[in-house]
Amino acid sequence: MTIRLDEPALDRLFRTARTRNGWTERVVTEDQLRELYDLLKFGPTSANCCPARFVWVRSAEGKEKLAAHAAPGNAQKILAAPVTVIIGHDLEFGQQMPTLFPARWEQFFSDPTSRKPPPFAMGPFREHP
Repeated sequence: MTIRLDEPALDRLFRTARTRNGWTERVVTEDQLRELYDLLKFGPTSANCCPARFVWVRSAEGKEKLAAHAAPGNAQKILAAPVTVIIGHDLEFGQQMPTLFPARWEQFFSDPTSRKPPPFAMGPFREHP
């Protein structure tokens, strides 16, 4: 990759980015969520496996259910936010590899129904020195 992000972009993404603890009254539109998902779904993953699954919670009822299972410090944030996303890791994502990576899926998944294909072993819980 030869194109470098400029300094303001690096600041916004990494150097000055912080967890938000409050929101404005602005509505998050369906188009904005789709635009966000369209960026997220192309995040780098081993062999294009895309194991992340997203559940967007917008309704008051849904947020109440989610808040009931959250840590006490997070429950009010969930209720106040215009939308909350639950990001899960699909343990059965290997079954999708013939579609996601048709050219060489067999190289990574000798058994597409395996619960722990190689990219899962290289996934988010990888130890770093």
